[in-house]
Amino acid sequence: MNVLIVTPWYPHKENSASGIFIQDIARAVSLYATPAVVHIHSSKDAKRPISMEEFEDKKLKVYRINIKSLPGKLHSPLYMGVLLYLLKICREFKPDVIHSHVFTAGLFSVIAGKLTSIPVIQTEHMLFNKGNGDKKVDFIRRFIGRVVLDNTSFVTTPSNFFKRYLKSSGVHNRIKTVPNTVDTDFFRPPNSKEKKGVSSFLFAGWVDPIKGFDVLLSAIKDVSSKRDDFNLIVAGGGRFLEEYKNKSRFDGTYRFVKFLGSQKREKIPHLMQSCDFLVLPSRWEVFGVVVVEALACGKPAIVSDKGQREIINHKTGVVVRSENVQMLSESIEYMIENHRKFPQNYIRKHALKYSYESVGKIFAELYREVSRSNRG
Repeated sequence: MNVLIVTPWYPHKENSASGIFIQDIARAVSLYATPAVVHIHSSKDAKRPISMEEFEDKKLKVYRINIKSLPGKLHSPLYMGVLLYLLKICREFKPDVIHSHVFTAGLFSVIAGKLTSIPVIQTEHMLFNKGNGDKKVDFIRRFIGRVVLDNTSFVTTPSNFFKRYLKSSGVHNRIKTVPNTVDTDFFRPPNSKEKKGVSSFLFAGWVDPIKGFDVLLSAIKDVSSKRDDFNLIVAGGGRFLEEYKNKSRFDGTYRFVKFLGSQKREKIPHLMQSCDFLVLPSRWEVFGVVVVEALACGKPAIVSDKGQREIINHKTGVVVRSENVQMLSESIEYMIENHRKFPQNYIRKHALKYSYESVGKIFAELYREVSRSNRG
């Protein structure tokens, strides 16, 4: 079965971390079907208004449609070219199913599916509201999002938390929760346990308010007023990084926090294997792939109740209320004292349900279902 995966997010030279989880889904699908990826990529550095390149990414065939990003949305007319390229790819690749990610790419997928009679599965990862206060833009995005999701054969989303959001936003199509996937061969427990004098815990991801990093710094300040036998490793960048570094210097928590900046993906497993537990107190999280990566390394996690509650149980970590500094600081102290009591083998086994084999099989069954329905 041929599956065409269409996405606006995929690793590229300007951002090697973009859409890694979609790359992982494509690799999981490759265990059961023949996927090809269409990456719709907008870039200021594009040499031509619109162009397409083909290449192989570790045995994945990738078509990258490059659109030159112009000021004031002047590039909008180029979107017709995206659709034409997508139709050309459909003629060449002959997919049985189009699997689209994010409603902005879903718009092209739905039109292409209607024109070619190819069924479309839409996996949604993104809020319809842009969150910049522009009500007109939010209205348009919500309208497009609902139209796209209600005109596909099936909708999936990585968490029940986000499924409830889609339902509350007016999506009427059937929605199935299919988690994101993790390379459990790449993320695995350390070969040996390191003995350390202090507890070390990890924050990995964008250093940003949406990830609750300001709440984490406040909790660190609270914990540091009572003890000094810990340190926080921060693996991530973003436009707020320097602001948080300065805040940490100002409030005296800097000696407990080690800012590493953005890290290559190859280094993340070692950081997880070396830490005692992960902390991700997000204000909003569709799924929280980094949490499952930590679990695959046998490490417990402290997470917020915004999109990650269903990943964690009492044997794999602690769930705190989002933006609750006191609850977070108490949980960090608890984990410093008790992280060794969390069973590594159980945590690892729990993470395997997010493996390529497990998630790829779920998608393969959905592809067969919509393909049969389309033929019928």
